[in-house]
Amino acid sequence: MLSVTNAFNLGNGTATDATFRTTVYQAGDDLTLVRGGHQFGFGANLATWKNDSVANVRSPGSFSFNGQVTGLGLADFMTGNVNTFIQSAPPVLLMSEWYARVYAQVSWSSSSCLSINYGLRWEPYFPQVMRDAAIFNFSAERFLQNVKSTVFANAPAGFTYPGDQGFIGKSGMKTHWADLSPRVGVAWDPRGDGRMSVRSSYSLAYDRNAATLHINTHTAPPWGFQVNISRPAGGLDDPYRGIAGGNPFPATFSSNAPFPQGGSFLVLPEDIDVTKVHAWNLSFERQVGREWAASATYLGNYSTGLWNLTALNPGVYIPGGPCTLPDGRTYDPCSTTANLNARRLLSMQNWAQGQYMGYVDAYDSRGTQIYNGLLTSVQRRSANGLGVNAN
Repeated sequence: MLSVTNAFNLGNGTATDATFRTTVYQAGDDLTLVRGGHQFGFGANLATWKNDSVANVRSPGSFSFNGQVTGLGLADFMTGNVNTFIQSAPPVLLMSEWYARVYAQVSWSSSSCLSINYGLRWEPYFPQVMRDAAIFNFSAERFLQNVKSTVFANAPAGFTYPGDQGFIGKSGMKTHWADLSPRVGVAWDPRGDGRMSVRSSYSLAYDRNAATLHINTHTAPPWGFQVNISRPAGGLDDPYRGIAGGNPFPATFSSNAPFPQGGSFLVLPEDIDVTKVHAWNLSFERQVGREWAASATYLGNYSTGLWNLTALNPGVYIPGGPCTLPDGRTYDPCSTTANLNARRLLSMQNWAQGQYMGYVDAYDSRGTQIYNGLLTSVQRRSANGLGVNAN
């Protein structure tokens, strides 16, 4: 795949072969009982699914030319001056996950003027399991202490894998057993004449991840060997020239699998929070005369634990030059795209281990979002075949 600034693009990641297969098994039951002015509801649901996929998004290699050397993207292409080069083995995803839910609810009409509905759902969060154990965690503290994995001998310090002490199963995440979802709703007719109503409700819900959440995890060493090289020394002719271990493809997988320089890693912390959505509303409806009705509804929700990405291994800007970086080379100026990996935070702290890490990004759950809305409407019932609605 080629991308040449102000010239042409040839191919793209989604134009390669990919296969996705999802299998779901589910069982559930609901029971409703009516006793006088009460309606009781109970239910349970149990499901499991598998998602098996293989793709080739970056397998062919991706070259970009932006004119940084000659001033023209096309001229850089003709002279083989690559700006960035990315390549990975085909990402494979062998995921399975469980889902469980138990709920109880009550609808109660205390009179012709007041109805109350309330309930509780227990919905634990089970993390996705990688059946081939292609999952990992990363700890900056372990990296600074130079603690290495016992599963993969060549893994950089700070990483743990299934089989390492303290790693959680084949998911690397904790199960959230205490996820409870309360909900309550009230409907009230203040005058009891059926011409006015006040309604309000509140609920708490939990979000779930897409089955392909970890599809990029498998592009990380030692499985995928995704490599990001800025300004490769060998250019278009030999982009792996000067890279420790040389060309890592075809990838070989074992406990002694190699970890190339500048590998990309996407980390999911074991204690990350689950996304929660609090939703509420308050509405007022009133009939005016025989044909007209008006309503006003306030809608609100507040989400916490939204997942975002944060960089654990950003490039460190060093002004001026010349300067000698941890890779032992002297650069002038100090900060260029060509020496980005040598200037990354972890490389500056421990070059012997940090050189094998390029992009190291981690999910965090610090995101929040709030919504408030007011919906007003006026309606005139059909008269002589004509009805009117305004919002």
